[in-house]
Amino acid sequence: MGTPERIKSIISILEPRLKAGEEFALVFSAFSGITDTLISMSEMAATGKDNYQSLYNEFVSRHEKAALELLGKKGYAEVKPVLDETHYTLLNLLKGIGLVMEISPRTMDYVLSFGERNSNYLITCLLQAHGFKAAYLDARNIIKTNKDFGAAKVNFGITNALIRDHFHQHKGMTQVVTGFIASDVGGLTTTLGRGGSDYTAAILAGALEADALEIWTDVDGVLTCDPRKVKKHLLYPH
Repeated sequence: MGTPERIKSIISILEPRLKAGEEFALVFSAFSGITDTLISMSEMAATGKDNYQSLYNEFVSRHEKAALELLGKKGYAEVKPVLDETHYTLLNLLKGIGLVMEISPRTMDYVLSFGERNSNYLITCLLQAHGFKAAYLDARNIIKTNKDFGAAKVNFGITNALIRDHFHQHKGMTQVVTGFIASDVGGLTTTLGRGGSDYTAAILAGALEADALEIWTDVDGVLTCDPRKVKKHLLYPH
């Protein structure tokens, strides 16, 4: 999801399927490039200097601009207090990293969670603005893992039960679920490894015994082979 225009295309994809009576859950990653920005911010903060401030400002600006373009002035005014609180928490976290001059895997996982939390919150608001019965679902509430921060292992016994219970209690609502992030049984934020949003979708599909799992990727087309291994490749536009 590189641009607001691509995000808006979600509506045209989903509307006919909802009208056809399909039931589904949605899982989204952070906006394109945001995870790398959060990693860079954290590493800069760990030097004890405030040179991360420009990246932080860029992070805030990108999500605020997306909110304005996706939701309009009225919608933006409604979501801004939520974004402000989230961004304030992130800033204080970066300041804390700067004070101790260290970024642990545990802290890094918490920092990275801000990408998925922002994107899924804004997409939920967009869907609601278009009349969808959509609800934001923080995956940390339903996916439980061990404490292998950065690439946590899922406890499927607990996780499957939580997923089924949540969806049973919220029938009729399209759940918009944060990809990539989870939590341990004590509530500490964990992540499932890079590319973890696809894994989140698979976890949900398995627990809910879904008829299908679809992975949609924001790319220019399909390559004929892996360009890292084969120099002569072709791109078939979508």
